[in-house]
Amino acid sequence: MFNQPKRYKKFLATTATASLVASAMAPIAASATPTDITNNDHEKGILNPLELGYVTGKADGTFAPNEKITRGQVVLMLGKWAEAQGIEVPADYLEKEYFTDYPSYLTDDNKKYYAL
Repeated sequence: MFNQPKRYKKFLATTATASLVASAMAPIAASATPTDITNNDHEKGILNPLELGYVTGKADGTFAPNEKITRGQVVLMLGKWAEAQGIEVPADYLEKEYFTDYPSYLTDDNKKYYAL
């Protein structure tokens, strides 16, 4: 409980950043900067979660910061953040359906974030 206010502020900052940007399912090379964020008002806000692995770009090397973000993308970003903060993924995430409306293209690896 001691770190809860600090963690909560970090959570809010990450959530706010995530809500400003769009993320695609296909990862881009970690060392590559998406080609479409240079001089974008949100460039710094995109780079931080990108470097931390909370968001990814599109396979074509872009990030699409002006596209709408889906609920599923938000779940993945927040799930990655929560896991990085030490929140444990339930061991039964593949057996128990925590949600029934996740996208059909979701991989088993990503389903764990829906269980958080």
